[in-house]
Amino acid sequence: MTTKEVLDAMHKGATLCMEHTKDGRVFWLGPRRIIIRSEVADRVIEFPSIVPGGDRLFKDEASQTWKVAQ
Repeated sequence: MTTKEVLDAMHKGATLCMEHTKDGRVFWLGPRRIIIRSEVADRVIEFPSIVPGGDRLFKDEASQTWKVAQ
């Protein structure tokens, strides 16, 4: 998916999710778990309208979900 496609999906209610695996970070759009390339997810996260979901595991870690700001 492109950055625009991910943003469009998020504006329609999808959530950008991330998990750490033995191979590195994996991003997907929930709830359907559509895999997103890391470079696309990194661009999406930089948009001002996209905010962390507040579910980081440790204080200095990134969030595991991102959503459109209300």
